[in-house]
Amino acid sequence: DLLRKFVEIASPTLSLSDIAALLDLDLQSEVYAMARLLIYNRKAKIIDVIPSNLKNIYVPQTKFAEPLSTHTAAFAAGFPHPVPPLPAILATLSSQPQSFDKIVPLAEHRPMYTEVLIWLLQRDLVMMLHVRIRIIATKAIKERVLVARKKEVEEKREKQRQATEELEDGQDARAITGDGNDSDSDPDEEGMEEQQNNNARERAAPDSPGIDIAFIASSPEVGRVNQRRSSHPHLRQDSFQMNSPGFRRPYSGDSSESEEEESESSSELESDSELEGAGELEASIIANPARATATERRWLEAMMEGKDEDTRRMFEKLYVYFDGKKTTDEILFRTDLRRNKLREVLLQFDEYLQTLLHP
Repeated sequence: DLLRKFVEIASPTLSLSDIAALLDLDLQSEVYAMARLLIYNRKAKIIDVIPSNLKNIYVPQTKFAEPLSTHTAAFAAGFPHPVPPLPAILATLSSQPQSFDKIVPLAEHRPMYTEVLIWLLQRDLVMMLHVRIRIIATKAIKERVLVARKKEVEEKREKQRQATEELEDGQDARAITGDGNDSDSDPDEEGMEEQQNNNARERAAPDSPGIDIAFIASSPEVGRVNQRRSSHPHLRQDSFQMNSPGFRRPYSGDSSESEEEESESSSELESDSELEGAGELEASIIANPARATATERRWLEAMMEGKDEDTRRMFEKLYVYFDGKKTTDEILFRTDLRRNKLREVLLQFDEYLQTLLHP
């Protein structure tokens, strides 16, 4: 019977994954299912694994289900001398946050105090505090990023100004030499083609009102003439037809350029808004580093400046979990890191991190 074996082997010092490995069971489909069944029937409760070194931090609950005197009598019966009385243990735990091993007088007493801790947890007399981490964007970081961002925006605007001047110079040069390019064309031939184009327009007008003649040209010559007419600045008498209902503008290869211009314009507007809104630089919390805004990503990049590549890579891997919600135990489980590696990163970025103790 799997459930019976599960209950026999279950212990506060073993995680569910440890139990799954010992029983050769699937964690998701079998072990979790049995744990849910026991919890639903109030035969078990989920707690954090109690490590052998008792390094977890516990504090008394704010409210007990039964009077403290009742628990004190039961505790004295189960744990005689040299274990201190229950009120003394609770008073020590409530004085300041500290790991449970601080109240263990000698190393050989650790197994006994492990049983004391299990007894306290079974009766909801204490709760474990978890370490959670948040990222603080300091005033110095924001000022550094703002200065760099202003310089970047100014350089971009200068490049755009130079590009605009070069474009205008090129257009002026083409305008000066533009009359000479058409001097070789035959006026009589253009007049004949123009007449053909007008005739074709008159034939098409009764049947297809509002449609540009460029789409119903009957010959290549007429099409070429119409292209010249549509591009000539003084021959736009049919331009109103372009806006008629049902008209679809043909694909133009210049659309990508216009989209890029719009994107650059939008980016510049965002830059202006960002710089204008940076008047008051105060330290703030990056609430969700996993979905940081563009400005928050610049702050994070600034925090990593001057760090070696391994430290940068490790921080980039970890900071997405520094939202004040995930515990360090969960972070270690998700990233498959050792605790000493996490501690090294926390020390490297200590000035930008806020460590919280919370149930």
